[in-house]
Amino acid sequence: MRLWGTVMILSTLALAGALSPVPSSRALESPARAGASSWRWSCDELNTRWKTYHAELHVRWAYASFTCPSPLSSFVEAMALLHDLVPPQPERSAGHVSNYFAWLAATSRGIDYADQETAGAMAHYHGTGVITIMNPFFKAPLIQRAEMLVHEGRHAMWPADPGHVTCDQGEERGLAGGCDAEFHREDAGGGGYSWGWVFMWHLMEDPRAAAQEHAQILAVLKWELNNRFNVLGPDDKSFFMKRWNWDGL
Repeated sequence: MRLWGTVMILSTLALAGALSPVPSSRALESPARAGASSWRWSCDELNTRWKTYHAELHVRWAYASFTCPSPLSSFVEAMALLHDLVPPQPERSAGHVSNYFAWLAATSRGIDYADQETAGAMAHYHGTGVITIMNPFFKAPLIQRAEMLVHEGRHAMWPADPGHVTCDQGEERGLAGGCDAEFHREDAGGGGYSWGWVFMWHLMEDPRAAAQEHAQILAVLKWELNNRFNVLGPDDKSFFMKRWNWDGL
């Protein structure tokens, strides 16, 4: 997603916890049942990781420790998920990514912040290789935060990234920039929605995903296949119908 406008840098103090508290990902996600997800990190661990993440991602605001929950802790949680996820079959995924954090660090030129409340938008890539996050990012569930960074990281690969097109089918029909022209599952040809989709597929098949998280991600994957791609190949339909006993694709 691309939006244009003045980028306003949020103070380090605000990001670290002086803002009105936003719910942590733990509050926003439905509680997992037996076999709980291990996508959880203590506040001390997040702070320990933050210095390295800050440097490797070329974060544009000053480094500082933070409290939990806080907007900054929600950002670092998303980084931790990208860092820890190991794709089960990277050779069969968009871009053949073997580690999403390393890929994002190599692809983007930095992470910035804009104090904006754009409805339905969490981040945008504004043509310079820099990914800018906005206020809705901090309120989103952990999985959505991480997926958004993958989506925007794909845009940072311009001109290889094909960008988005107007949806010509599904619930988003007529929405400018709301779809990828085609779905790409096993090559690097897709746009942000394809790359984000494959990331969530990997996340769902991670053994740490609790049963309820698995079900939630699966529901999102199915909706996006039906509504975020103007062309979905018959091989993809057959693959997923057999893999997950889907119908209605």
